[in-house]
Amino acid sequence: CRTGLAYLSMGHYPKADKTFRDVVSEWPDHPVASRCWIGIGEIHNKKQAFLEAMEAFRTSLRYATDKDDKAAASFELGKVFLRLGASREALELLNNCLGLDQDFYKKKPEIFRLVGEAEFDLGIHDKAKEHLFRFINYQQSAPDQDMVLAKLAEIFHTQGDQALANKLYGFIQK
Repeated sequence: CRTGLAYLSMGHYPKADKTFRDVVSEWPDHPVASRCWIGIGEIHNKKQAFLEAMEAFRTSLRYATDKDDKAAASFELGKVFLRLGASREALELLNNCLGLDQDFYKKKPEIFRLVGEAEFDLGIHDKAKEHLFRFINYQQSAPDQDMVLAKLAEIFHTQGDQALANKLYGFIQK
Protein backbone atom coordinates (compact mmCIF):
# COMPACT_ATOMS: atom_id res chain seq x y z
CA CYS A 1 0.00 0.00 0.00
CA ARG A 2 2.89 2.39 0.72
CA THR A 3 4.13 2.00 -2.83
CA GLY A 4 0.66 2.88 -4.11
CA LEU A 5 0.56 5.93 -1.84
CA ALA A 6 3.95 7.01 -3.18
CA TYR A 7 2.74 6.64 -6.77
CA LEU A 8 -0.44 8.55 -5.88
CA SER A 9 1.50 11.44 -4.35
CA MET A 10 3.71 11.63 -7.45
CA GLY A 11 0.70 11.66 -9.76
CA HIS A 12 1.37 8.24 -11.29
CA TYR A 13 -2.28 7.23 -11.07
CA PRO A 14 -2.26 4.07 -13.23
CA LYS A 15 0.65 2.60 -11.23
CA ALA A 16 -0.98 3.61 -7.95
CA ASP A 17 -4.30 2.08 -8.99
CA LYS A 18 -2.65 -1.20 -10.01
CA THR A 19 -0.68 -1.36 -6.76
CA PHE A 20 -3.77 -0.68 -4.63
CA ARG A 21 -5.83 -3.24 -6.54
CA ASP A 22 -3.10 -5.87 -6.24
CA VAL A 23 -3.09 -5.38 -2.45
CA VAL A 24 -6.88 -5.55 -2.05
CA SER A 25 -7.15 -8.64 -4.26
CA GLU A 26 -4.30 -10.42 -2.45
CA TRP A 27 -5.25 -9.39 1.11
CA PRO A 28 -8.90 -8.23 1.05
CA ASP A 29 -9.38 -8.66 4.81
CA HIS A 30 -6.10 -7.11 5.91
CA PRO A 31 -6.49 -3.73 7.68
CA VAL A 32 -4.30 -2.07 5.04
CA ALA A 33 -6.89 -2.92 2.36
CA SER A 34 -9.14 -0.17 3.71
CA ARG A 35 -6.40 2.41 3.12
CA CYS A 36 -5.92 1.06 -0.41
CA TRP A 37 -9.64 1.51 -1.12
CA ILE A 38 -9.28 5.14 -0.02
CA GLY A 39 -6.41 5.51 -2.50
CA ILE A 40 -8.51 3.96 -5.28
CA GLY A 41 -11.31 6.41 -4.43
CA GLU A 42 -8.91 9.35 -4.55
CA ILE A 43 -7.79 8.29 -8.02
CA HIS A 44 -11.41 8.12 -9.20
CA ASN A 45 -12.02 11.56 -7.66
CA LYS A 46 -9.14 13.01 -9.67
CA LYS A 47 -10.69 11.51 -12.83
CA GLN A 48 -14.07 12.94 -11.75
CA ALA A 49 -15.48 9.42 -11.76
CA PHE A 50 -17.56 10.16 -8.69
CA LEU A 51 -19.73 7.05 -8.63
CA GLU A 52 -16.65 4.84 -8.69
CA ALA A 53 -15.03 7.01 -6.01
CA MET A 54 -18.13 6.68 -3.82
CA GLU A 55 -18.08 2.91 -4.16
CA ALA A 56 -14.38 2.76 -3.25
CA PHE A 57 -14.89 4.95 -0.17
CA ARG A 58 -17.93 2.91 0.89
CA THR A 59 -15.88 -0.26 0.54
CA SER A 60 -13.17 1.31 2.67
CA LEU A 61 -15.75 2.17 5.35
CA ARG A 62 -17.06 -1.42 5.33
CA TYR A 63 -13.62 -2.93 5.86
CA ALA A 64 -11.98 -0.27 8.02
CA THR A 65 -10.98 -1.51 11.44
CA ASP A 66 -8.96 1.52 12.45
CA LYS A 67 -10.70 4.77 13.45
CA ASP A 68 -8.23 6.82 11.37
CA ASP A 69 -9.19 4.89 8.23
CA LYS A 70 -12.89 5.21 9.08
CA ALA A 71 -12.47 8.96 9.58
CA ALA A 72 -10.54 9.33 6.32
CA ALA A 73 -13.10 7.32 4.35
CA SER A 74 -15.98 9.31 5.89
CA PHE A 75 -14.20 12.54 4.99
CA GLU A 76 -13.56 11.53 1.39
CA LEU A 77 -17.08 10.13 0.93
CA GLY A 78 -18.56 13.31 2.45
CA LYS A 79 -16.51 15.38 0.02
CA VAL A 80 -17.93 13.44 -2.93
CA PHE A 81 -21.50 13.76 -1.66
CA LEU A 82 -21.06 17.52 -1.26
CA ARG A 83 -19.60 17.82 -4.75
CA LEU A 84 -22.68 16.00 -6.07
CA GLY A 85 -25.07 18.29 -4.18
CA ALA A 86 -26.15 15.81 -1.49
CA SER A 87 -25.46 18.21 1.38
CA ARG A 88 -27.39 16.37 4.08
CA GLU A 89 -25.54 13.12 3.46
CA ALA A 90 -22.25 14.99 3.17
CA LEU A 91 -22.79 16.75 6.49
CA GLU A 92 -23.60 13.45 8.22
CA LEU A 93 -20.42 11.84 6.91
CA LEU A 94 -18.23 14.84 7.69
CA ASN A 95 -19.62 15.05 11.23
CA ASN A 96 -19.01 11.30 11.55
CA CYS A 97 -15.40 11.94 10.56
CA LEU A 98 -15.02 14.59 13.27
CA GLY A 99 -16.74 12.30 15.76
CA LEU A 100 -14.18 9.60 15.05
CA ASP A 101 -11.23 11.99 15.16
CA GLN A 102 -11.80 15.38 16.77
CA ASP A 103 -8.35 16.51 15.59
CA PHE A 104 -8.93 15.51 11.95
CA TYR A 105 -8.81 19.20 10.97
CA LYS A 106 -5.09 19.17 11.78
CA LYS A 107 -4.59 16.72 8.90
CA LYS A 108 -7.21 18.22 6.59
CA PRO A 109 -8.29 21.76 7.58
CA GLU A 110 -10.61 21.79 4.58
CA ILE A 111 -13.06 19.73 6.64
CA PHE A 112 -14.23 22.99 8.22
CA ARG A 113 -14.91 24.47 4.77
CA LEU A 114 -16.79 21.37 3.67
CA VAL A 115 -18.89 21.20 6.85
CA GLY A 116 -19.60 24.93 6.55
CA GLU A 117 -20.62 24.60 2.90
CA ALA A 118 -22.96 21.70 3.67
CA GLU A 119 -24.52 23.66 6.53
CA PHE A 120 -24.80 26.73 4.28
CA ASP A 121 -26.61 24.65 1.65
CA LEU A 122 -28.99 23.36 4.33
CA GLY A 123 -29.69 26.85 5.68
CA ILE A 124 -27.91 26.26 9.00
CA HIS A 125 -26.24 29.65 8.77
CA ASP A 126 -24.97 30.16 12.33
CA LYS A 127 -23.12 26.83 12.30
CA ALA A 128 -21.93 27.43 8.72
CA LYS A 129 -20.51 30.78 9.75
CA GLU A 130 -18.64 29.19 12.65
CA HIS A 131 -17.10 26.45 10.50
CA LEU A 132 -16.22 28.76 7.61
CA PHE A 133 -14.46 31.16 10.00
CA ARG A 134 -12.56 28.24 11.50
CA PHE A 135 -11.43 27.25 8.01
CA ILE A 136 -10.26 30.81 7.27
CA ASN A 137 -8.36 30.88 10.57
CA TYR A 138 -6.55 27.63 9.77
CA GLN A 139 -6.05 28.29 6.06
CA GLN A 140 -5.36 32.00 5.78
CA SER A 141 -3.92 31.69 2.29
CA ALA A 142 -6.21 29.02 0.86
CA PRO A 143 -6.75 29.27 -2.90
CA ASP A 144 -10.53 29.17 -2.44
CA GLN A 145 -10.55 31.78 0.33
CA ASP A 146 -12.55 34.29 -1.74
CA MET A 147 -15.37 31.77 -2.21
CA VAL A 148 -15.48 31.11 1.51
CA LEU A 149 -15.52 34.84 2.25
CA ALA A 150 -18.33 35.29 -0.29
CA LYS A 151 -20.39 32.64 1.50
CA LEU A 152 -19.72 34.39 4.80
CA ALA A 153 -20.78 37.70 3.26
CA GLU A 154 -23.97 36.09 2.00
CA ILE A 155 -24.67 34.72 5.48
CA PHE A 156 -24.21 38.18 6.99
CA HIS A 157 -26.47 39.64 4.31
CA THR A 158 -29.14 37.00 5.00
CA GLN A 159 -28.89 37.67 8.73
CA GLY A 160 -29.38 41.41 8.18
CA ASP A 161 -25.83 42.61 8.84
CA GLN A 162 -25.43 44.48 5.57
CA ALA A 163 -22.49 46.58 6.81
CA LEU A 164 -20.37 43.52 7.55
CA ALA A 165 -21.48 41.84 4.32
CA ASN A 166 -20.40 44.91 2.35
CA LYS A 167 -17.01 44.96 4.10
CA LEU A 168 -16.42 41.35 3.16
CA TYR A 169 -17.51 41.95 -0.44
CA GLY A 170 -15.15 44.96 -0.56
CA PHE A 171 -12.27 42.88 0.80
CA ILE A 172 -12.90 40.19 -1.82
CA GLN A 173 -12.87 42.74 -4.64
CA LYS A 174 -9.44 44.02 -3.58
